[in-house]
Amino acid sequence: MKNNAKGIISLLARFLPAYILVYAGFLKATSPIEEFAFAISAYKIFPSRLLLPIAFALPWFEIYLGIFLALGLFRKQIHIMVISLFTLFEVMLFSTVVRGISLASCGCFGTGRSNSITVEIIINLMSIALCAISLRFGAKYSLDELIEKSAGRGEGGATTKNKKRKGDNKS
Repeated sequence: MKNNAKGIISLLARFLPAYILVYAGFLKATSPIEEFAFAISAYKIFPSRLLLPIAFALPWFEIYLGIFLALGLFRKQIHIMVISLFTLFEVMLFSTVVRGISLASCGCFGTGRSNSITVEIIINLMSIALCAISLRFGAKYSLDELIEKSAGRGEGGATTKNKKRKGDNKS
């Protein structure tokens, strides 16, 4: 497969999970924090003293991860964090099914919008797969690529590869 095609696949594959993170984070960040804390409490995983801090921090974490993912900034680290976050969401959703906990709202897109657990599991698995595809197909069309290209330029616009090595200029 040509590098251009791989770059386009990588770009498209990272946009959907990025959109999901920014959209879900925005919905939660603009809703009352107590509503999201209540949705988190339904999982019966976290102690009550952590519910409000998680409910406050998670939406902003999702928004920043989504923006960095879309831009392709700190590409490898962000992909790993996004895959880990969606995996954590999967584990939490599966744990409710295994423990027989019925969720009124999973809180994934805030408390005002709720999908079935099955739909949320599919969204998370799809996001994990797309991030893995994007990570596999490289950094083309990312800020990381742009930064690397500009950092590779030396004086006079010549790349460091094209500069003569010390000792090559023997007389």
